[in-house]
This record gives sequence, C-alpha cells and structure tokens, in this order.
Amino acid sequence: MTNTISKSEEKININKVKGPSNAAVAYGISNHLIYSGERQRSDELLQLIVSGPNWSAFSFIAAEAYISNPRR
Repeated sequence: MTNTISKSEEKININKVKGPSNAAVAYGISNHLIYSGERQRSDELLQLIVSGPNWSAFSFIAAEAYISNPRR
C-alpha cells in the first residue's frame, strides 16, 4: 500500500486542479501518512492543501484545523 500512496502523492499538484477533489485526495493521503508514522510528509501535504485555491473544500477546512491544533 505504501507504494500506491507514494505514487498517488507524487501525482498530486493541488495548485493546478480546480475544484475540491484533488484536495480531498491529498487530505486522505495525509491522514494515511499520519497513521503510518510519517508526520513530516503529512504536514507538508497539509500545508500544500491550505496554500491551494480550494478554500471552500472540506479538506481545506479540515487541514487548516488539524495544522492549528496544538495537541496533534
């Protein structure tokens, strides 16, 4: 499964996709990375989500909330 995640993560370019679907996929991958113990890679992906244009997407809001939570 890790190889699949790595390949999916490499294909994501959140800034070039219009609409929330790519941000949602990126958020799912970041959650997988968190639970796999790869927090740094997850944090990088979460930062990409919140720096992208999909501010109204649930994944953007969830990523922003996760990043701002001091107890994470």
